[in-house]
Amino acid sequence: MKRFPSKVQIQLPVALHRILRDSARRKGVCLSAYLRFLLSKQVAAEAIKANDPLLKLLRNKRGYGPQDGSRQVDWHLYGKC
Repeated sequence: MKRFPSKVQIQLPVALHRILRDSARRKGVCLSAYLRFLLSKQVAAEAIKANDPLLKLLRNKRGYGPQDGSRQVDWHLYGKC
């Protein structure tokens, strides 16, 4: 049996709780296992995006990141060659 080191209590809107509960039932798992699955997928996706050098070049559209990303793409991706 897996041991979980901590517990978190959250409040969900009733409609969202019903959607999540029904989705978990369709998958054949309990709500807490389904929430752990969804959260781990989301966190993993964000971690991949955070470490992707190509995505880092695009961030200047949001106000930060390299301003010369399109001109110096090789340097930003691979460093000095």
